[in-house]
Amino acid sequence: MNLVFTGTTDADMIVTKEITQNEWSATTLEFSGRDTASGTATNLLFNTVGIRPGGYQIKAIRLQKDGKMDFDYDITSRITAGDPLFCSNLSITIMENWQKKYYGKIDSMSVTRKMEESGKNDWVIILSLDSNDSQNSNKSCSFDLIFKTNGTGFSDIKSVENQVSSGDW
Repeated sequence: MNLVFTGTTDADMIVTKEITQNEWSATTLEFSGRDTASGTATNLLFNTVGIRPGGYQIKAIRLQKDGKMDFDYDITSRITAGDPLFCSNLSITIMENWQKKYYGKIDSMSVTRKMEESGKNDWVIILSLDSNDSQNSNKSCSFDLIFKTNGTGFSDIKSVENQVSSGDW
C-alpha cells in the first residue's frame, strides 16, 4: 500500500445569487421657518421692545417642507435668558387657519401638528403681557420656539429665537 502526501490542499467555492425587481431609494427630511411675506428663511420671530401690561404683538411664520418625507411635528418653547418672573408672565397664543391651537404661558407650550399636503403650514403667533405687576417693569426675556419632527424614524429640529423687553410703568 502506497500513500502519497501532497502537503496542502486548496479549494475555492463561489456562489452567486441574483435578486431582481428590487428598488432602492433615498429620501430627505428637511423643513424651514419662513417669513410669510417674503418667503425667506428666518431664525428670529419676536424682537419686541417696550411691551407694557395689556400689550401684545402679532407675528406669523410659515413652516415649509423642504425635503420629500411627510412628517408630524411638535412646537415647544425653551426660556434661554432673562428675568424668570417676567418670562413666566408672558403669554402666547398660537393659531392655525384662524383656529386657536394654544393659549398659555410660554414655558409650558406644546402643540403637535401634521405637515399639510401642500408642504406649508402657516402659524399666527400672538405674544402678550397680561400681568400689570410692577416687578415686570424694565425686564427682558429670551426664548426659542422649537419645531421638531416626530414619528418618522428621522428627525429635524429648527429653533426660532425671540427677544422681549418690557417698558417702564
